[in-house]
Amino acid sequence: NGATWSTQTVDSASAAGMFSSIAIDSANRPHISYIQYVNGSGTPYIVRYAAFDGTSWQLLSAKSEAVSLLYTSLALDSANLPVIAFQNAQNGVLHVVRRDSGGTWNDVAVTPPGDV
Repeated sequence: NGATWSTQTVDSASAAGMFSSIAIDSANRPHISYIQYVNGSGTPYIVRYAAFDGTSWQLLSAKSEAVSLLYTSLALDSANLPVIAFQNAQNGVLHVVRRDSGGTWNDVAVTPPGDV
């Protein structure tokens, strides 16, 4: 109603929500990127993406890595499709992934350390 705040659990998975970023789309709906750590997994660090469709949250995995990931930064393009930047904690490399209109996540950029 615009007069009060309410809270919602977006992702109840263990160790989800680290290094989050939020963007608001053209319909005023929130989108969130964050890192989830899955202990015991071969690729324990997952870049996650959550989008609110007006009723519920849609949760997706954008990228999985075996090394520690840090600092997501989320932007939405003109079609409200997500672009997420994040950093490899071991070597400092900046990665960027983008979701296309078909639902596929694509690596669009990798920037070596020192060039950021």
